[in-house]
Amino acid sequence: MADLTIKTTDWKMREVIDMRGHSLPIRIIHWLTAVIFIAMISAGIIMVDAGWGDNFPPFRGQLYDFHRGMGFVLLILVLIRIVLKLTTPAASPLPASIPPMQQKIAKLTHVLLYAALIVHPLLGWYATNMWGVANIPVFGLFNLPMLVEKNREMGEFLLEIHGWVGLAIGVLVVLHILAALHHLLIKKDGVFQRMTRT
Repeated sequence: MADLTIKTTDWKMREVIDMRGHSLPIRIIHWLTAVIFIAMISAGIIMVDAGWGDNFPPFRGQLYDFHRGMGFVLLILVLIRIVLKLTTPAASPLPASIPPMQQKIAKLTHVLLYAALIVHPLLGWYATNMWGVANIPVFGLFNLPMLVEKNREMGEFLLEIHGWVGLAIGVLVVLHILAALHHLLIKKDGVFQRMTRT
């Protein structure tokens, strides 16, 4: 764990906060998850909502493979992060200056993000199988197994849910980013640096 020394300006005084950051593996997974999620969602939007009609370009299939492969990697990263969170020393608690209700909201947001980031790729996996894709390639390394039998109607329903969960993740991520920037630029209380300092 890294010991962080962050100076913060308060309306009464300027103080130094010693705050222990997250472990290096958790920080790496955090930022990898962010990059992969952006890449995965971008590919998903382009392959579905690019306005191609029936004139799909040849690389559309590659976008699907990329999106699905990234989804699987994202699922594994989130599961690893949960294990690390449960088995490694935690970062310092949030500063006492943060109201209890805000701390509860922050914890709830994190729980919802973890849950959504697990459910989202699983929904995509199931929906893809139900559309009749038996083996989902993961960057040419291996194929994901068939979890369920083909059921086109149910597959369409799951894809719809998959899209809504993705939208919900996007909203949670935006809230997460706004909160992080608030701590970095306005509060200056060291919360942001728990995920950036080595």
